[in-house]
Amino acid sequence: MQITHRPTVSPSAPSSNFQVSSTPTTRPSAADTTFAQALAQASGEVGAETAPVSLKSKGIPPLFKYADDGVITGDEMRMARNEAKAEYQKRLTAALEGEDIDRSHPLRLQTDTMGRVVVVGDHPDKARIEQIFAEDGELANKFRETASLTAMLAHAEEAIAFQQAYAKDDKAAVAKYSYLFNTTVQVTMEHRWGPEGLDVLFASERVLRSAWG
Repeated sequence: MQITHRPTVSPSAPSSNFQVSSTPTTRPSAADTTFAQALAQASGEVGAETAPVSLKSKGIPPLFKYADDGVITGDEMRMARNEAKAEYQKRLTAALEGEDIDRSHPLRLQTDTMGRVVVVGDHPDKARIEQIFAEDGELANKFRETASLTAMLAHAEEAIAFQQAYAKDDKAAVAKYSYLFNTTVQVTMEHRWGPEGLDVLFASERVLRSAWG
């Protein structure tokens, strides 16, 4: 069941000022809120002190290769997403080489509740496309990585908007952003073939959370 459609998330979206810091800080102002703190508040921990956890101190490597300073910025997340997208496009193009797939129709893909890559809507080669993803684990993983990074960006932007609104008027913010508490972001990737080859576009919408979490 779909809730309200939210703005499309695209590679050209304006840069947000969120960041994830592994360095302990004092309670920030709305403008200085980190990604981790905003997400915690949006998930129901509004007003709680949220001390960032140092992954480096736990021996966990950085989430992105760009974040070697212990801070993940929105721009670094976009770079990681766009890099994953380029690798995915390359792998998908190779996987479809020699396949008699109708490329005159846009191809819309997303993951289902089991994490499988599935075709959204009607497509003449729906069954064969889903089979290709089922047989090529690396291709499916690259799709999931790209979609997950896109969802993270959408979550972050909304979480920070909620936190900033909450700092001004808590009741109005909760009323406006109440959908954050029982929905999640579903990313759909639309594939189009043109003169310059394959292009992938992103769209995100809010859907009810699964009963399984």
